[in-house]
Amino acid sequence: MKDVLDYNVLPENYFIRIKLEENHFTGEEKILLNIERNTKEFNFNVWKMDYLI
Repeated sequence: MKDVLDYNVLPENYFIRIKLEENHFTGEEKILLNIERNTKEFNFNVWKMDYLI
């Protein structure tokens, strides 16, 4: 059974995904890590997140 995403974080997921694909970083990347800890499913490739670790 898949965990259900909280719809309140979906807009933030989408916004951050757009920023990653456009290679445009503004210092809000910490939100990405917070969402990752709170959700089980994520649409990011690992190689795109290496710089955040």
